[in-house]
Amino acid sequence: MTSNNHHADGELLLMSGFKKQMLYISLISLAVVVYTFAEISFSNKYSHFSSVTPAQRGIKPKKDNANLESLGEKYKLPTSETNLDRPKDEVMNDKSRLGIPTTNRKKPKHRHSRVVCVGSKECRALNNDLNRTHLLPSWDAEGPVISSRTRVSTSSSDVRDNVCELSDPSYQTKTSAPSTCNVIHELGFDLSKTKYLAKGAFKMAWDVALTNEEGDDEHYVLKTVVFSKIKSSSKQLDQNTRDALIMERAGRAPNSYEANVLPTYQYCAITSLVPFASQQPLDKYIKSRKIISVRKMYHLALQAARGLYQMQAYKDGIATYAHADIKPPQFLLFDPPQDSEEDVPLLQLNDFNRGRYIKRSVSNNETCAFQMCGVVHKGSTYRSPEEYIDCADQSAAIDVFSLGSVFFFLMSNGLNPYFQSSHYDDAVSDILHGVLPELPDVSDYKEYLDFSDKAADFAIKRSKHPLFIALQDVTKKCWKFLPEDRPSSLEVVQMLEERLQKISEDS
Repeated sequence: MTSNNHHADGELLLMSGFKKQMLYISLISLAVVVYTFAEISFSNKYSHFSSVTPAQRGIKPKKDNANLESLGEKYKLPTSETNLDRPKDEVMNDKSRLGIPTTNRKKPKHRHSRVVCVGSKECRALNNDLNRTHLLPSWDAEGPVISSRTRVSTSSSDVRDNVCELSDPSYQTKTSAPSTCNVIHELGFDLSKTKYLAKGAFKMAWDVALTNEEGDDEHYVLKTVVFSKIKSSSKQLDQNTRDALIMERAGRAPNSYEANVLPTYQYCAITSLVPFASQQPLDKYIKSRKIISVRKMYHLALQAARGLYQMQAYKDGIATYAHADIKPPQFLLFDPPQDSEEDVPLLQLNDFNRGRYIKRSVSNNETCAFQMCGVVHKGSTYRSPEEYIDCADQSAAIDVFSLGSVFFFLMSNGLNPYFQSSHYDDAVSDILHGVLPELPDVSDYKEYLDFSDKAADFAIKRSKHPLFIALQDVTKKCWKFLPEDRPSSLEVVQMLEERLQKISEDS
């Protein structure tokens, strides 16, 4: 009898689920029909609109404009008066040739279109010649000047001329990472214990539990692609492949303070299974604590530098990969290794899908530049100056600059670089003019972090500790304006280790 009751209950649940699915399908179908009808009606009503001239629409012609007339003469375009009688498409094409926006879209809040610098003829000239000269500005008391230094990286034209090759074909030429799709499908997650963790621009993270041989739950993170990103599948698959290849090449299980790159346990196209970070990401870890000791701060910085060096996958002394998105949330924290007496969390670098393979010149083995064009920043102040210049030559040095900003985050107890700036544009202007961020003073700690007098005083005293001063010195080296003046990630690790050893011996 009990079995029959369970069977009946199961049928009722199935019927309930089936009805819900049918209801969803009906609602979606109705929405599609309504949208299609509205679109057809709109098209029929306004199909003639593009052929109507502005004058016929009641738009008054503008007065003579000297600048517009001179542009018209230069590009042999019709004047503003004759534009009124021309089809809309022709006018739009002419505007496109001049680089004039053809839409009235507003800029998204807290975003910044790339600029070279603010209010400077020299920089505007540099911006115009950027693709031709591939030089970056340097700065003196008078403002920006063109650097005559020999560049480390070759220009993008060299790449187009096929004189640059992949710096490490052993992994850069792979079109996919080693797949274990069958294993992922056979793992048998307990969906009742699966929890949503976070969502980024590209991926989503889920806490999944697997039962081990002892019957205990072991937690992992299942990383999947955001559904809306699957539409451009080839691009997203390439990004996910790079992410998995770096984790396979540089990642190690989080059981040593020198294992600072997140590994992947299983991988399948747009899905990967990685270790579960038992503690918070670095940004939340620091912000959830009023203040950390200078020793813990320094060891976290050292691990971050090691993670960057390991991720950049050096070959013959040269980095072969650039992360291109170094910031505090990209560092995950785990419990200290079992055999360690330290209370410092183990740190691992994560999220490599935005990165770029580094190429090198065939003729002289120098690093070839790469470019990122048309990128819209979303309020980050962790990027290097060249990243705010559209299509500028970039190299692995952008990661080192960003690493310096992560050090600043640690030294300031969780404040972002340029935290005093009232507007994002002001911070970007400072970055492009070589103005370095300033560490907080007592009043800043009270205003921005709500520190008590005692905590603020302690933070100021901590800044006089030899380890703090050593980290501050390395940070300034990472923040060198010109990429070729910055140390490599390997050199940053070496400097931090040498200073730690010297201070330990002295004390």
